[in-house]
Amino acid sequence: MCSWFLLTIALVSAVFGLSQSCSPCPFQWMENGNYCYRYFPQNLSYDEAEMFCKQFSHTGHVAELATVSTLEELTFIVEYMDKIIASLPSTDIPRRVWLKNTTKAVIDIVPILDRTLGPTKSHVSSCDSVPVSGDGFQLGGNTSLIKIVPAPDVIDHACAVYAKTGSFLNIGDFKDTCISDPGLCESMTWSLWLKIDTSSGFTGTRYYISSGGQSSTARGIAFYISSNMFKYLIHTSTRTYNKAYHKSKIPLNKWFHLALTIDIGNVTVDDALQLFVDGVPIASTASSRAISVSDRLTKLYLGTPNGATRAIDYTKSGGSASYSHLTVFDGLLTQQQIHNIYSCRTRDWELQVRQLIMKNSLEYECVASSYPSQPIITWSLYHKQTDSWENLYTSGDDHTIQSANVSTYVVRSTLVMSSSQVSPTAVACTAQAGSNIATALIYNGKGKMFSLSDQLNGPNGISLLAEGSLVNYTLNGSQQDGASMMDNSTSPFICEIPDKIH
Repeated sequence: MCSWFLLTIALVSAVFGLSQSCSPCPFQWMENGNYCYRYFPQNLSYDEAEMFCKQFSHTGHVAELATVSTLEELTFIVEYMDKIIASLPSTDIPRRVWLKNTTKAVIDIVPILDRTLGPTKSHVSSCDSVPVSGDGFQLGGNTSLIKIVPAPDVIDHACAVYAKTGSFLNIGDFKDTCISDPGLCESMTWSLWLKIDTSSGFTGTRYYISSGGQSSTARGIAFYISSNMFKYLIHTSTRTYNKAYHKSKIPLNKWFHLALTIDIGNVTVDDALQLFVDGVPIASTASSRAISVSDRLTKLYLGTPNGATRAIDYTKSGGSASYSHLTVFDGLLTQQQIHNIYSCRTRDWELQVRQLIMKNSLEYECVASSYPSQPIITWSLYHKQTDSWENLYTSGDDHTIQSANVSTYVVRSTLVMSSSQVSPTAVACTAQAGSNIATALIYNGKGKMFSLSDQLNGPNGISLLAEGSLVNYTLNGSQQDGASMMDNSTSPFICEIPDKIH
């Protein structure tokens, strides 16, 4: 019955590994379990991809975007995409692929600035041995005073950057943006990990954040200390907002999370600025006055003021401090979201696997977070020879598992296999909190991340980092920034359809 198209299938088989036998799936669709799958290279939005799949039907069922709800399905999708990638020229390799997203959560507040402020390596033996990295910033002043130091425990990256008085970090020029002119955005949220060092002098005025807000002749933002009071200033084209906090309100000589919100829309002057320390709003005195200034200062500095008409004496006005993970959002985060950034380094409180690292062929490290309770991490090994998964819950004869609490909502687990262990094709770290499951997979040395949930319509696959309904495929295994995964982005996609009535 099907011999008339065997020649055509043979051509497809050479690319996708299809067998040359009658398949219960439509032509050019790949069978797995009770479903047929097909990759479509068209770059469509998520909604367009959903509609595109619906034009296909088989065995009385209408196709839809593919879902991933088990490790077996995850393995199939990864192998399927690896075969497709192997057949494509490098210019056509997709960076991400749409799968089914049952939650369809759209994040409407996105970062307009996101800098790690330190080496991007997640695991190092000692930060002292890491050279100062200028990735995302430039060194200023006496650069010999800048060094790499351990980051806060909750941060994904192991190291941060320290700038002693006399040095500073130049984050860049932000002309005609909300960074240098806050009035261009009616609302913003600044997020930064900070460790203020008082050992090298803490008198006079010391600056930690400045894009010109402290100047009476320029627009911008500033955060500094003067006369035992911390100041949070905003200058727009028409008004200056000023809040002051007693020194006792701000932690010294230890890491803390600083969040600054700006809301100059329909709120009172007193409520226009808010400062949060470790997720908690801090009381202040407030003032405001009308001004008229141009956007003369457009660079963002950490550790020194952005001066206007005179040279800055970095040895007197700079504030010694360590900095880690500066993010600026175009919009107001809620107090809960700010608290989540402090406790989990993410504004989202949904369960997620934040990283999976292969330290070597025998050692893996997984970090996961969830709110309001910590997740439970388990490991799984995929053996291609037997096409089966082996679940590891506790230490055994040929492997050890160690878990540690990084913070209230963050857990780190390490898997170390013995040299006698047969090297698996894939290693999966699965985190579970309640009915939610998140899985990160290293398959043949390349990283993939998925999130699964059965809270809505059964256990359907949702997206990478639970945002945007994406699965990432990159040659080096790196992941895309979840904040860029918006509804208006376009990607190829995979459709699925039942191969029989069941």
